[in-house]
Amino acid sequence: TSTNATFLWNTNATSSSITITSSGTYWLQVTQGSCPARDSIVATFLSPPASFNLGSDTIYCTNFNRLLSISVPNVNYRWSNGATTPGIIVSSSGLYWGQDSNMCGVKRDSILFVQNAPPIVNLGYDTMLCVGASLILSDTSTNATFLWSTNANGSLINVTTSGSYWLRVTQNSCTASDTIVATFMSPPPSFNLGNDTAYCTGFSRLLSINIPNVSYRWSNGATTFGITVAGPGLYWGQDSNMCGVYRDTIQLVQNTPPVVDLGNDTTLCIGSSLTLTDTSTHATFLWSTTATTSSISVTTGGKYWLQVTQNNCINSDTINTNFVNPPPTFSLGNDSAYCGNFTRTLSTGLGSTWSTGVTGPAITVSTPGVYWAAVTNQCGTSSDTVQLYQNPIPVVSLGPDTTICKDSVYIIPGLSSAPSVMWTPATGLDSPNIIAPTFIYTDSGSISYTVIVTFDSTGCVDTAHLTIGVESCESYIICPQAFSPNGDGNNDHYTVFGNKIAEYDLRIYNRWGEMVFEDTNLADLNDLTKGWDGSYHGKPQEADVFVYYLIATDDYKKHFSKKGNITLLR
Repeated sequence: TSTNATFLWNTNATSSSITITSSGTYWLQVTQGSCPARDSIVATFLSPPASFNLGSDTIYCTNFNRLLSISVPNVNYRWSNGATTPGIIVSSSGLYWGQDSNMCGVKRDSILFVQNAPPIVNLGYDTMLCVGASLILSDTSTNATFLWSTNANGSLINVTTSGSYWLRVTQNSCTASDTIVATFMSPPPSFNLGNDTAYCTGFSRLLSINIPNVSYRWSNGATTFGITVAGPGLYWGQDSNMCGVYRDTIQLVQNTPPVVDLGNDTTLCIGSSLTLTDTSTHATFLWSTTATTSSISVTTGGKYWLQVTQNNCINSDTINTNFVNPPPTFSLGNDSAYCGNFTRTLSTGLGSTWSTGVTGPAITVSTPGVYWAAVTNQCGTSSDTVQLYQNPIPVVSLGPDTTICKDSVYIIPGLSSAPSVMWTPATGLDSPNIIAPTFIYTDSGSISYTVIVTFDSTGCVDTAHLTIGVESCESYIICPQAFSPNGDGNNDHYTVFGNKIAEYDLRIYNRWGEMVFEDTNLADLNDLTKGWDGSYHGKPQEADVFVYYLIATDDYKKHFSKKGNITLLR
C-alpha cells in the first residue's frame, strides 16, 4: 500500500499487488524515496483430504484383533474412540469410524464388526466297538447347516465300519468341526500253544502268543506276550480285548529216562560167554545185533550197544568185549654156571612180570640167583624159572718177575690148591706138573713161564705169567784215592763207583777226626756230578789227606766194607 513507490516481485511483476495460485516462496522489494525494503512469504496450496476405506463390515466367530488405519499423509486423524493416531486396534464388536481432515475439508469412513459365537461341535472321544455293533454320531445345533465326511448333510449319521469321521457345522456365518476315530474290533483270534509234550531230561520251553494289539495273561500271572517254563505242569495262556477272550492250554510232562548200564568193558577167555541184560519194565529194547529181547549172549569180541525206550524216553549204553587166548608158554633157558662176573639177558618176548619186580619183555641180570617170569591175562598165567650160578675164578699168583744168580735154586711160589696145573714151557723145571716146581738154571739169560690152573668142580680156569732172569751176580765197589775240586769240570766231586750195590754208607773224616761228609744216596753212585765237593760247613778245605770208611750190601745180600785215604788236590 506504499505510495509514491516502485515495486519488484520475484515474479518480476512491478505492480503493487500480485495473485498467486501455486505454492512457493514469494518476495516483494519496495523502493520509496531511494530507500528499498524487502519482505518474503511462503505460500502453501493444500488439496482437500484424500478419501480412504476401512474395509468391509465383518463378522467374527472367534476373538479377534483388527488394525484399522488411514494411509493418507499430512492430515489430521480422528477416530470414533477419540484417538488421533494414523490407526487403531479394535478387538470387540461395534461400529467404528475414522476421518482425515485439513483446512480444505474432512473425509470419513465407517466399518461394522460383529462377533458371533461359533457352534459347539463335539462328536465325543475316539471309540472302539466290536464288529456287528453301530455308532450314531449327531449334533444338536439349531438354525445350522451340517456336512459330514460321508457327504451326508443331516444332523446325524450311523457308523458301522472303522474309520475317521468328521462333521462341519455352520451357524450364524460361523463354522466349527470335530473328528472322531471309530474302530470296530473283531474278537481276539485263536492261537495254539502246541501239543502236549513229554520230556526225558531237564528242559526250558518258550510259550508265546504271537498276536498284536491284545492283552495277554498266563496261568502264572504274567502279562507278557510269552513265558519260559522249565518244569512239568499244566500251563494256559489267553489273549483278550473288549470283544472277547481266547485261551489255550498245554500239558508238559517230564519223564525219567531209563537207566541203561551194560557194565564196564570186559575181557574174557575164548570159549566162554557173556550175558548182557537190562531189567527195565514196560520198555522196548534194540541191540546192536538187531535183537529186541531184554538180554543177549555174547561169545565174540566187539562193541555192543543197547537202546532202551521207556515212557517215550530213550537211553543207551555201550560195552566193548575182548575174547583172548590163554597166555603162551615160554622158556628162560637152562640153568647156567658162570666163572667170575657175568651179564645175561633173560627174555620172554612178551609183556611179563619178573621176580625182580620189573615188568616188560626182558631183563638183564649180573648176579647169581633164581629168576622167574610170568605172563598173565584173564585166562591164566604161564611162567618159567632159571637158576644162574657164579663160581669164583681161582686166584693164581706167581709173584713179580725176578732175577736169580747163575747156578742158584729158585722155588716158584706155591699156588692155591687145584686139581690140575699145567706149566709151559717145562724147560728148567724139575717137576713141571706140580703146584710149586723148583727152578734150576745153569745158563745165563731169562725165560718166561705160564701156568694154567683148572678147577675141575667148577670148570673155571686162571692163568699167571712169570719171567725169571739168570745172570753171573758179580758185584763191586771202587773208591778213588784223590780228586781235585777246583771247578775245572774234571774230578770236582769225590764219588764212589759200583755194580749191583743195594745199600751203602760213605763217611769222610779230616786229620782231626771230624766227619766232613756222609753219603747214603744210591742215586749219587757212579754220578760224577754228585758226591763230596771238598768243602766243610760251606768252606772249601785245603789240600790235604782225608780218611774214608765205606759199608755196603750188594743185590745178593753180600756185605763188605772198605777204608782208605783220599787226597784232596788244589
